[in-house]
Amino acid sequence: MSIIGITAQSSRNGQANTTAIISQAGHISSAASICDSYVSGGYTDWYLPATWELISINNAVLIINEVLGDVNGIKIDRYWSSTESTSYVPGYVWDLDFNNDAVYVYVKSDQRKVRAVRRF
Repeated sequence: MSIIGITAQSSRNGQANTTAIISQAGHISSAASICDSYVSGGYTDWYLPATWELISINNAVLIINEVLGDVNGIKIDRYWSSTESTSYVPGYVWDLDFNNDAVYVYVKSDQRKVRAVRRF
């Protein structure tokens, strides 16, 4: 796997990262494409959040889960971000572990949960 480049390395702009990821030549599927094609509540502008966006979600998980409930709320697990890592070999991205509030770098082919978000 190769590095997408600076357009998918934002730690705060998941929308730009998602666009860069799904715009790659030969792109077939990814966490970003799952979020980009997601439709819910009549909205189609969903994307894979960047690391800071995931951290913001984690910081507000109690409130989010009070609103969304147990079925639709945030599960305490690991979630992919759209932020590509530049610190490691190509093909790695950051994820956030909601169990211990830590971010890690993992190879893109690993499996994690995905949480689509949108701005409003």
